[in-house]
Amino acid sequence: MTVVHEHGIHAAAIAFCHCPTATDSSFCPEPVQLIKFGLFPGSWQQPQTAYTINGLRDYHLLSLQSTITALDYVYYLRRSTDNDRYRELNTAMREFTFLRNVRRAGQDPTSDLPAGCLAVSCPACPQPGINMLEGWRDRPDAEGYLDMLFYSVDGNFHHNQKMKPMDPEDYPLTQGAGYFRQAILHQASEYMNPHSPFQESTCNKFGAMGYGRYSGRVSGMVGLTCSRHMFVFPRSLVDLVKGEGFAWGDFAQLSGLQPWLDVLKLFCRGYDINCQYDKKFELRLADFRSNFSHLRSVRTTVFPPTRSLIPKFHAPAHTLLCSVYRSYNYTPGVGMTDGEASERIWAAFNALAIRAKEMTAGHRHDVINDFLSDLNVRRVHGMPKALSGKHQTARRQLALAREHLQYLEQNIADERKLSEWRQTEAVWERDVLDPQKHRGLQNPYLLDKEKGLTEKQLVEMMKKMRAGREEHSLGPLGIIHQGTLLERKREELLDELELDDATDVALETLKGRCDTFLCEVDTWTTVRDAYLQPLVDEATRTGPLDPTSGPKSTSAFFPLRDMSYDAGSASKGLPPVRNPKGKPDLWQDVHAVNILLPSAYDASILRALCMREVVGFESEIRRAQACDALDDVRTAIIGREAYKIKKIHLSSKTYATRATNHIRSMEDGVREAANRYRRARTALLALGMDEADPEFRVLRKEDTVKYSLDGQHKTLGESSESKPWIWERFTFSDTQGDGQYQAFFEDARRVHWFRSSALNKRWREELSLVEEEMRRSIRFFSYHRHRWLDVAEKRDLLGNRGAAAYARKQAHRYARLLHVCQAEYTGRIDLVRCAYPTQLIRPNLYLSRTNHHYKLCCETSDMVQ
Repeated sequence: MTVVHEHGIHAAAIAFCHCPTATDSSFCPEPVQLIKFGLFPGSWQQPQTAYTINGLRDYHLLSLQSTITALDYVYYLRRSTDNDRYRELNTAMREFTFLRNVRRAGQDPTSDLPAGCLAVSCPACPQPGINMLEGWRDRPDAEGYLDMLFYSVDGNFHHNQKMKPMDPEDYPLTQGAGYFRQAILHQASEYMNPHSPFQESTCNKFGAMGYGRYSGRVSGMVGLTCSRHMFVFPRSLVDLVKGEGFAWGDFAQLSGLQPWLDVLKLFCRGYDINCQYDKKFELRLADFRSNFSHLRSVRTTVFPPTRSLIPKFHAPAHTLLCSVYRSYNYTPGVGMTDGEASERIWAAFNALAIRAKEMTAGHRHDVINDFLSDLNVRRVHGMPKALSGKHQTARRQLALAREHLQYLEQNIADERKLSEWRQTEAVWERDVLDPQKHRGLQNPYLLDKEKGLTEKQLVEMMKKMRAGREEHSLGPLGIIHQGTLLERKREELLDELELDDATDVALETLKGRCDTFLCEVDTWTTVRDAYLQPLVDEATRTGPLDPTSGPKSTSAFFPLRDMSYDAGSASKGLPPVRNPKGKPDLWQDVHAVNILLPSAYDASILRALCMREVVGFESEIRRAQACDALDDVRTAIIGREAYKIKKIHLSSKTYATRATNHIRSMEDGVREAANRYRRARTALLALGMDEADPEFRVLRKEDTVKYSLDGQHKTLGESSESKPWIWERFTFSDTQGDGQYQAFFEDARRVHWFRSSALNKRWREELSLVEEEMRRSIRFFSYHRHRWLDVAEKRDLLGNRGAAAYARKQAHRYARLLHVCQAEYTGRIDLVRCAYPTQLIRPNLYLSRTNHHYKLCCETSDMVQ
């Protein structure tokens, strides 16, 4: 006999025992004798090949973790020795994994297993009769979303099957008991061809609707996944024969959702093509009832109210009507679900496709079922920590979103306007749930087109922003103000000189401006020396007003302060560092100019009594300068986003190029205004402003990029990031020129409020959803712990101590998960309300049974599976 060990393939002389057993005259079958000695037979008639259990375990784990093929594993064994048992290994491995799966599920290995019994279910999703709160049907409608089933429908075209000769008699050992619904598949194939004509898209043309190329006996698969926890639903996968036709999605849902269809009150479905899929959904269901009423596996075809949405990553590919009215961001009751769980699952699942596409139909299903169970099992064991992390994130983000909304509303003086906005939001949240009302529903999350600015007006706004604000003053105040204007002019000239793309005429003009600037600085310095220098000299002699505030500085720069830390990275909220290396002489001349205002001096100088007035003057000017710079930042950002919206609808390449140039110009304006604010803030800090001043905070690079006026430019994950603080104040819109400009900026403020309010509500819902999922996971683990303990007791009564020990091992697995829940959830939810049926979680929970064998098993076994 050939024995395949984990270290090679060997020939061994095996003698079977043919002695009669104690109960009858028959002898123990040869395959069973092999199993008793740790060898798994290659066949069940006259085994000539046997595999060590450890060798099969090794290959099983390697195939799940690194997706190694059976052929590669055999090559490894052949290189260790020199024999070939590839075919026998495939057969033995299918049978071995099947037996492991039925044992883990507590089932007997038969050909007619209960539907979905081998699949691993999600502990946090609603499981009626297992983990739901008693009396959940009596929840108020406002809290109904806590018991809603979130699922995604999606196709996968990587997992096809090659068109090559295969065994037509091959069938899956896990048929109907795993993640495929094979019983429906063949009838669905017959139903699809005559009853499902091609349906033109009224949105964009998606590959899932057949606008793509497909090949192979099986072109892919469509299935259901849990949108919030990334579990593949039992008996929900259906093989495709070409595109992702709507009827295939119908079959997947009617099969995979049977445990919930006639129980739960709400569904939330995410699907890339929901906008098209929903149009004739009810007609297809009626057609299904008339053609497939005989299917015992489909008890009901009536769906509860379903919120049909577009996943966040796919939303920008849809038209505006679809991407906003079916958005997870603006639909009540969905929390921070993004609907993209299927894509994340496929990313890990697709590595298996290289193997699976070469397999026969039954082998392919068995391997895929085993792989998906492994994915789900890993998530079961990571569930407590995952939910705890989500809860921590939700609590933190809710606090930030609530604080941002409160700041925003505090700066809206018109309470009547806020009341109108809240009423509009309430109408939206009520009517957006009914797709029939979408056409006439006012969308508060987009700019009003009638209030938008034309291209000419946007260019004019940009010019006004860059023109600055001309103000004139006399005396020390005027000198300080003129100094700040010269500082701004100096930075603008340095920016232009660094571009190196000007024509000869432009360079000549720029040189003239630099000469004028240098003359203005000379004139200003003369006046400044007459007014400010005597004050500095006196402060140097007399020292600070309060000697206890600190000793006189001994810095090498005294009486000036060390300004080497005033520039740095924008990510740290500092203006850029000017590098003089390789710059032209004209740049060097402008860069060498020092404009000595009070903020340039050491702190001990500024604390002197004689400097109090000029320090106050510059502080006021710098505050005004910082406010103006922030207003310019907001204005430039809104202008940039408005240009992006206009560019989408431009058909001419010339106009699109011009719009791109304007967008870049606006981005330059954002950077210039942001750096101007940073310099003003640096000066304010030097003048004594507190680092934690709530009005003038650190302006980092990311604070100037996260703002979008339309749904097309929102990015996945944006909702999980805190809103930049600069948008807490929108009063700048009240001073933006004539009525047309004010109407535009007021509309931008309205959109920003609606989006901020929606974000606040989604995070509040997310926190409630995660807490309910924590409670459900505890009930789920407790339920299955008790279930396995009951199995163990029944096996003990039958005298099957081996099966009883395994059942207790599985019970201990859930007991350990309960311990992790206790550690992770304490302080987050009330654990007393979570126990199932009414027991509390105790530190010695897994020893609560008095059976000695159970105690021994739990204390000595550390295996998970």
